[in-house]
Amino acid sequence: MKKEECILLGKIIKVQGYQGVVQVKLQHQSADDLSRTGHQKNKLETVFLIIDGIPVPFFIEEILSTTGERAILKLEGVDTREDAVDILGSAVYIRKTSGVRGNERENLKKFAGFIIYDTMGNEIGKIVDVQNMAGNRIFLVDHLGEERMIPAHMDLVIDINDREETIIMELPDGLFGT
Repeated sequence: MKKEECILLGKIIKVQGYQGVVQVKLQHQSADDLSRTGHQKNKLETVFLIIDGIPVPFFIEEILSTTGERAILKLEGVDTREDAVDILGSAVYIRKTSGVRGNERENLKKFAGFIIYDTMGNEIGKIVDVQNMAGNRIFLVDHLGEERMIPAHMDLVIDINDREETIIMELPDGLFGT
């Protein structure tokens, strides 16, 4: 995913308590809009934090509160005060076309056994497992006999062919020499 495909939602300005809850000061959207989005069918489920210059997806576990220009969020994988302090000050982005394709977190396990291809048609490998690492879902892929990790995020998926058990993904440059 490229930064130009994202919209700045706000900035993490405060840690709330000891369970990894953070307060986000919203930039271009009121908290009321965010709260309403949270109750719609296409609710906001993922935000992106820029870590080491790369947008990293985080699933929203819960929108705890929205008031004025602030939102209090619990992100998956951010479970302690120390975890929250690590992301304090981070810019929070959403994809321009944010929405949910089914319930992607539960549905990812069904892709075990699928073959991943890049957008150039190169076979990357077979998905051997789906795991959760630091709050982010990943595909464990057998790539030329080595186990490799690929972010299991539906925004990277170009096409899924259930009949042929294949997935075409837009992978970060250099991840597999593509």
